[in-house]
Amino acid sequence: PAPVEPQPTAAPTPLVPAAPEPTEAILITRPVTTVEPPAAAADPPSPPPAAAEAAPVALIAAPPPQSPPTVAPAAAPQQAALPTTAEAISTIAFTPGQPEPAQDIGSLVAGLTAQLGATPAARVRLNAYAPGAPEEESQSRRLSLARALAIRARLVEAGLTPTRIEVRALGNKVPDGSADRVDVIVLER
Repeated sequence: PAPVEPQPTAAPTPLVPAAPEPTEAILITRPVTTVEPPAAAADPPSPPPAAAEAAPVALIAAPPPQSPPTVAPAAAPQQAALPTTAEAISTIAFTPGQPEPAQDIGSLVAGLTAQLGATPAARVRLNAYAPGAPEEESQSRRLSLARALAIRARLVEAGLTPTRIEVRALGNKVPDGSADRVDVIVLER
């Protein structure tokens, strides 16, 4: 038999396509920690520096700062007007334990309705008090409320609008003077 001569073969074709040549190079860096040599032999050795932490890198640029949008000034929110000055104080005395005034208050009521009729923005505050020990606070407050409501009813009967009358039943929280009273305060705005 004759020897078989090897025949030249073509180069095999690769099954995986070759990777494209990179067009941009990406450089990744890490923080570098430098260690200084000891200054002198007499100094105690310093502790090794802590490993530096890599700060995150923002890949997206932040938009340029913008000026705040201009907004037309809004109307001021409506708020209940607070009384600013107390014009006059009248005191109405009461008999101890009673919700009705001790004296006739017809002239006081007439004067208040005339004064408030001339000043539409004015209001009346009724600070009502009643005596009582701290453990009787609830009873004191109820009696002071009954006293304030009695004065309020007379003012409303005389023609004063109920929304212009403020009632405060303060019970035994008397700042000074008699506890059997209602203070009538005219408030100007």
